[in-house]
Amino acid sequence: MTIDYIELNRLDKMMRNLLRLLSIPMLGRFKMNVKTVDVTTAKQWLDKDQAILIDVREPAEYASQKIVGAALHPVGSISVNKIPQTDKKILIYCQKGARGSNACQKLLTENEELEVYNIEGGIEAWHQAGLATESS
Repeated sequence: MTIDYIELNRLDKMMRNLLRLLSIPMLGRFKMNVKTVDVTTAKQWLDKDQAILIDVREPAEYASQKIVGAALHPVGSISVNKIPQTDKKILIYCQKGARGSNACQKLLTENEELEVYNIEGGIEAWHQAGLATESS
């Protein structure tokens, strides 16, 4: 039995829908592309009230230092149902970017229509750019 390219694409689309319905993270070739944004652009979007900011680190990291205005939603428990419902861009950050990318992937798996961005370099890049953070 052979499967042609059109059939493969149809099966791919069916699998995406099935996995989304079952809330199973997509693996391998089913991964969604995560968009990234640099800290300067992210700051501009926030200043223009075009985005919301979500910190996906752990509570102790968040308590130690965070970007002003960020809401905490650790990557292990982040879900579309737990973050604010908004028409704005959703900016995700962690310490350096890896957990942020995972969180974006998780959210896109639940809803591929979200406009979600991983902040490149995380809070470390934000701090290195001289942008404001809060410390406890």
